[in-house]
Amino acid sequence: MTGREAFIKSGVYEMLKEESARPSHSYLVITGDGCTAEMCAETIVSFCEGREDVNSKDVYRLPFGDKVLTSDADFITETAYVMPTQFDKKYFIVKNVETATDDAQNKLLKTLEEPPSTSVLILLCANEYAMLPTVRSRCRIIRPQPYDDDTLLDVVKTEFPSCSNFSYAVAIASGSLSKMRAAAQSGTAVFDEALKMLLCMKKSGDIAQYAAYLTAGKEKLPEFLDSLELILRDCMVFRSRPNLIKLKNNVMQIKELSSVYNQTVVIKEMPVILRARKRIAAAGNINSIVDELLFSLLEEKAKCQKL
Repeated sequence: MTGREAFIKSGVYEMLKEESARPSHSYLVITGDGCTAEMCAETIVSFCEGREDVNSKDVYRLPFGDKVLTSDADFITETAYVMPTQFDKKYFIVKNVETATDDAQNKLLKTLEEPPSTSVLILLCANEYAMLPTVRSRCRIIRPQPYDDDTLLDVVKTEFPSCSNFSYAVAIASGSLSKMRAAAQSGTAVFDEALKMLLCMKKSGDIAQYAAYLTAGKEKLPEFLDSLELILRDCMVFRSRPNLIKLKNNVMQIKELSSVYNQTVVIKEMPVILRARKRIAAAGNINSIVDELLFSLLEEKAKCQKL
């Protein structure tokens, strides 16, 4: 099964199909899965126009840069009322709309409040709470559901048959097609390092090598934290319900780790990972974040083992 085939079997596709007879003038697709968001946008255009091919001069993809600027909103405002040349309507697909400033959103609001019959606005958003309530309230809200693990496993085996660890790519995705694809393409180097650290880091003297690895590749730190959390969660459930672990390609390592990282230890370690995430989001010093993370992980484990 391909990603496209998985999307067509999903509930959101059926919902868009049912509503195609009475399309809205504006949509807000809320999902962190970029691949699914794009397919939702293209499907809206496809159903509205009654054709599969949505490549046209009347389909505009924005923003023109990394973020949605007032200039992008100005372009929509100036262009939306112009008659289409190839399709029945013009379509403005705006990715990462949550990056728009309040000024840019307010400019979009003008088009949303007085929607032209010549255009459809499709906003793709990963964080709906970054959007002004007035913008959200004037859009038809679309919330695609995450894909189940069996579906993603089928997709990754079809699209990436040479992937070295199918179960990791599926587990790290958390139901997201785009995250699954990214994991399958990037490989398991970061995950392998996280697994190695949990297996081998036993005393403070062992910290230096892992700290050097993480600070040298600081852009990979969020993925490292995701991997740590995934491994620890599997360790927590292994003893009671081993069939529920997600990292089925690493069952032997999880079995070994579960003797140390039991439920008590994992409950103590999770806040350590959460704090590291918050500090990264706040643009904290990477060296400080890494040192605190590794020392805290080791310290919490030692405390629990003494109980």
